[in-house]
Amino acid sequence: MMRYQLAHDPDVLGRIEATEALGEDGSSESIEALKSALFNDAFWGVRVAAADALGDIGTERAQSILLQGLQEFATPELSRVRTAIAANLGKYQAPQQAELAQRSAQALWALLARGDISYIVESTAAHSLGKTRTAGCVDQLEKLIDRPSWNNSVQRGVFRGLGESGDDRAVDITVAYLGDDNRHITLRFAVAAGMGSLARNRHLYSEEARQRAVTALCNAVEHDHWEPVRAVSSRALKSLGEKRAIGVLERVASHETETRAQRDMRMAAQALRSGDKSDEQLKQLRKDLDQVREENRKLKEQLGAIEARLK
Repeated sequence: MMRYQLAHDPDVLGRIEATEALGEDGSSESIEALKSALFNDAFWGVRVAAADALGDIGTERAQSILLQGLQEFATPELSRVRTAIAANLGKYQAPQQAELAQRSAQALWALLARGDISYIVESTAAHSLGKTRTAGCVDQLEKLIDRPSWNNSVQRGVFRGLGESGDDRAVDITVAYLGDDNRHITLRFAVAAGMGSLARNRHLYSEEARQRAVTALCNAVEHDHWEPVRAVSSRALKSLGEKRAIGVLERVASHETETRAQRDMRMAAQALRSGDKSDEQLKQLRKDLDQVREENRKLKEQLGAIEARLK
């Protein structure tokens, strides 16, 4: 019924509703119906919804359709569809789907290397490249930082992607740019926004990397001369959940002249101050996870040495 509705309903909202239902179903017949909508529907919004549904299904066949669309939809009027496809390719992540994540990363990097007429497509592709968490994605994203774009719009996606990567090197790159007052204000804003992605994925980073991020954000709140950077940095500190930022936030808020930044600082400080014991428990879990990672690294080194001796 939903396949028929997607193909024949004259109402756009009805066709979008059908894509959502088919995405939940996930059968091979539903995937083929979504492919037909992605490639043939007259309205771009239905095509975007079809891409979202295929991304939610998350199978190899669904990914192949998205990759085909990314290759074939090259015209300017389909930029919103390419944006949706690029966003959904980021749903294939390593290590859970390592092979599929690598396929997504290769396609996204190819798009970024050749460029796109739309900065939004490029920004979304950079964000998704980081979300794949594949080996080498941080190095690839770093290469894009100094590529010129209007209002540093592509760089916003680059730094969001770095924040999604879960690689401690991404923290070092981001911190260096956030603390450089010689960088353009819109680039520092892109960096601070990327710190928000890092904060939302804080469980992926080591405790040392998280502390470096907190220190850099506190410095931005206290010393950056552009109000949007101070405001966004405050929100990132709130998400990181580190209580040592409270003093900086309250002190700067007491003499902040911009009301939006002042509000963000006070709200962040209040949220951090009212955090319950679950925050401390989460912090302990992070430390335990860091220890497990280190033990795993040592075991891999020992295994590699044993394999080398056996050869």
